[in-house]
Amino acid sequence: MGNVHVLAPPAQIADGIPRIASLRVEEGQRVRQGQLLAVFDTIDRVNSQKNLIAARIASIESQARLLENETSRYRQLAQQGVFSQADLQIKELKLLELKSQLREALAERKKIETEQQYSYLRAPIAGTILKILAQPGERPGARGVMELGATDQMMAVIQVDEDNIRHIQLGERVSLRSENKSFTKRLNGHVTKIALQVGNRKQLSPDPRADSDREARTIDVEVTIDPDQSALVSNLTGAKVVAIFE
Repeated sequence: MGNVHVLAPPAQIADGIPRIASLRVEEGQRVRQGQLLAVFDTIDRVNSQKNLIAARIASIESQARLLENETSRYRQLAQQGVFSQADLQIKELKLLELKSQLREALAERKKIETEQQYSYLRAPIAGTILKILAQPGERPGARGVMELGATDQMMAVIQVDEDNIRHIQLGERVSLRSENKSFTKRLNGHVTKIALQVGNRKQLSPDPRADSDREARTIDVEVTIDPDQSALVSNLTGAKVVAIFE
């Protein structure tokens, strides 16, 4: 039960998977959408590049302003015959070159600012941090950085036997109870999604003398729990439930 998001490190970093520099949340903490969850070690390099490009842009802009004023004076004096058109063209070409350098520097700054965003892990949704999967100094593996549960809107995934799926309809009301008594009150919801693919659920035979167990063909049915009841089980992500379809 519950919708769990496994948050992975950024894949856009050219140097491979970055290490975690710091974590900004703890397990069990509720977070809002967009909240900072972790910082990766690429941030120092990116900040250094950002400072360098900022200094370069400031230098080019300063040179361009001076040369713009100087070129304006040359243009007036060239009209009076004090300077030749060739001298004026040299100034104008230098000014064009500086403006070209400025455009390149601004594009580089934009690229660095985009890469800077990859140094942060932010919550894609509001929810609860269920589990921290990697610690500072580690490179997150295939399991990701952390698990975030969308506990504001809980849902349950019910495995319905293929033979019975024809009786299930979108929007149908559903009653849920705990299989292991992790909660006592019955929950209500409705069917919001019926999977298009048939899967397998292993059914263990209660008879120890049976030759083998069998695979039951099932289809996943998502049931969204009514909003006023989601809070009752927001800390029970992964709990097993039994569904009664009305």
